[in-house]
Amino acid sequence: MKYYRLKCSKCGSENSRGAKFCLNCGSTLSREGGDKGWWKRQSRTSKFLIISPIALLLLVLAVGALTEPSYDSDVNYDNDYDNDYDNDAASVSGASSMNTFSENGISFSYPDTWEIYTPDESSDDNVVSLKSYQQGMASILSVYRMPATGDLETERDACIEAISKNGDDVTYVKKTTVDGNRAYIIGSSYYYEGDEGEQEYVVFIEGDYAYTILFTTDDLSLIQDDIDSIIYSFRVD
Repeated sequence: MKYYRLKCSKCGSENSRGAKFCLNCGSTLSREGGDKGWWKRQSRTSKFLIISPIALLLLVLAVGALTEPSYDSDVNYDNDYDNDYDNDAASVSGASSMNTFSENGISFSYPDTWEIYTPDESSDDNVVSLKSYQQGMASILSVYRMPATGDLETERDACIEAISKNGDDVTYVKKTTVDGNRAYIIGSSYYYEGDEGEQEYVVFIEGDYAYTILFTTDDLSLIQDDIDSIIYSFRVD
């Protein structure tokens, strides 16, 4: 089988098929040529991964003041605290070492299979974004910080409302802690131009700010070890 490789029009480096960004200079790669069917799917998915979290977080801001959420009442709430995040970095899938991000008032450890990047479109609330290409799928991590509009339950409800208004399904809501703060884990399934995927939001409040750590990928179970390590190590400085 012939494997098509994408050549970066900016620096000339070759990249694996399905890559959205040049691994050498970070430029967006052209979608022309190659395995059309597979590349077409990856292109749409990558575009959604970058644009959707921004639109969704803006919607969260718009509905944050709501006190009577209109989301589906059969959301699966787990009232027990989920503190099973695995802090053993050695178990992180595919990683040979851990890196540390420490800027803009936050810090956390992440596997070396992830890299920091700047999305084509972003918002002032986006503190940092990371991307990873593993097991043939693209994954995005985005950290958002914005002034809190109420207590933690208000932020949780606003997030669920935004997910529902976006036409996606809320699959679970769990309690946890992040850096000693009460937090909620909100899982959802998204649908975009015929593609399906999963998202997990970790929402908590520190001081006057609400934080959202958002993971978007095809299958959350395949990056669960990565998620565990990032959330376990996450600190607000």
